[in-house]
Amino acid sequence: MQHYIHGYTSIVRSVLVATCAGLLFTGCHTLTDREYVTVKKMPKQVIILEQNDMRLEENIDNLRKAVESMRKDMKEPIKNRDARVEQLSSRSARVTLQNKVLFSNGSTNFSKAGKKVLSQFAKSMKKNKNLHVRIVGHTDSRLPTPRLQERYLDNWEISAARSASVARYLTWEQHIDPKRITIVGVADNQPVASNATAKGRKLNRRVELYLEV
Repeated sequence: MQHYIHGYTSIVRSVLVATCAGLLFTGCHTLTDREYVTVKKMPKQVIILEQNDMRLEENIDNLRKAVESMRKDMKEPIKNRDARVEQLSSRSARVTLQNKVLFSNGSTNFSKAGKKVLSQFAKSMKKNKNLHVRIVGHTDSRLPTPRLQERYLDNWEISAARSASVARYLTWEQHIDPKRITIVGVADNQPVASNATAKGRKLNRRVELYLEV
């Protein structure tokens, strides 16, 4: 990715320099007002491109460090298969948390273990303030329990409520800037296993946190 960034900047810089040279050496002794303004702006454009590249490279490096840090901090839930940390690309990563480690049984309220694992996630967010997180809630395909139906109409609302619970914890208790957070609820529409078995339904009940540069 870094080679790609450098390559892209070099190409743009070459084009800008060539354009300047073309304007200056086309046989014209003077530049028009529009050409003069274009030539004056180009060095600034090159500087802006280079600054943007440096920020992007820094953010990409911070994402890599965040993934490494979370793998260490969440060692226990990862070992118990309650959590998974994956680097998806140079600019995105995914932390998957099973519902059983986050929420009390049949609830949208956090368990003690849930708060602990989210505090570990928040620690990396605080270290890397340019990373954004998209929180995606998932359910299995069964109808909500009678207890949940007292508050939520269907699995759409439950999945969104669980995403919102995670967002509230990160903002209210861990003081993460809410502008860095997006929440999504997809109900049972993105299963990772069969809903025909208890094991599959258990895997489908999860919250995914996508870290993005």
